[in-house]
Amino acid sequence: MKQLPQKARFGDARETLRRPGEGWRGFLRRLAEDSGAMPCGGARACGKCAVQLLPPEAAPSPSPDDMRLLGTERVRQGWRLLCGLLASHGIEAPWMTASLRGADPSGTQIVTDFRMDAVSRRVSGQPGTRPGRWALGVVASYAEASEQERGSVDPVVFARGFEDDELDVTFDYSSMKRPAFNITNGAALFTDAGEYEFDELERTTVSDARDKEWSLKGDVAKEIPLADGAFTVQGGVKARWREKRYNADIDVFDGFDGDLTLADVSGSQTYGLANIEPVVGKSEWRDWLGANGYGSFELNDIDTFIASNAEDYRAKEDILAGYVLGRFDNEWARVIAGVRVER
Repeated sequence: MKQLPQKARFGDARETLRRPGEGWRGFLRRLAEDSGAMPCGGARACGKCAVQLLPPEAAPSPSPDDMRLLGTERVRQGWRLLCGLLASHGIEAPWMTASLRGADPSGTQIVTDFRMDAVSRRVSGQPGTRPGRWALGVVASYAEASEQERGSVDPVVFARGFEDDELDVTFDYSSMKRPAFNITNGAALFTDAGEYEFDELERTTVSDARDKEWSLKGDVAKEIPLADGAFTVQGGVKARWREKRYNADIDVFDGFDGDLTLADVSGSQTYGLANIEPVVGKSEWRDWLGANGYGSFELNDIDTFIASNAEDYRAKEDILAGYVLGRFDNEWARVIAGVRVER
């Protein structure tokens, strides 16, 4: 009988322990309840729902999505996509989109679209040197990566002010690795979500990053036999052309036509090191935004212009390099000398 994981660790260091006698499906249901909302809604596109199952050898066999989004090293450490585990056992999570839960998707609005692609190609030929003969080696490669995100909202800010005598906070630095705070006066006001009014939100309307790289490398070498050893002369050139660009359209809203407080969208925190409530609930905010849209928010044109243009860039990185070296080998010594230039 295969060993079951004893606990699961989320990316923010929170842990969920498997209860004595609890089966695998029951454990997965509790993980679904403990996890927060995921940007891709369970479509196995963002990797944010990854959990580390411990001990690693008890984790189920990885899926192609696990390998694609998490990588070999993290998979070896027991990390798996929670959305994939839930889907394979027919378990629903609150943050899964309606279409992924099997409901009618006709009335569902996809708030965020996140895509990431990567392509890499390499062709090479590297014959070894032979005494008295020239050897030629050639390597050509091409790599391209892109990441696109549309419609995500991060952050959304609610704020309120306090008079000098309304709020007192003390900080405990006895543990510098984990400092703590305590509300000694005004705790009721501090935790009243209805007192925090909408302040600002940023919507990533477009986030488009692309990175392309071409490279070509050639080496030539010849080994010359000598009476007391061998002398190898070698030289080569390498050229690399890289282009990176990023385009962002960030909409900044800092006003709301109506009443919108933190109480309308408050939820449970996912941060496990301290109590920081009240906080915006991930699923609560997504549901509110899906029902109400952006019609009542007031766009700040100046901040939108600054935020969008400050993020944009285009850069080229072209490198041309060459080298030549000589190497002498015999039974008792090896001497190497050479020079390399780069532009």
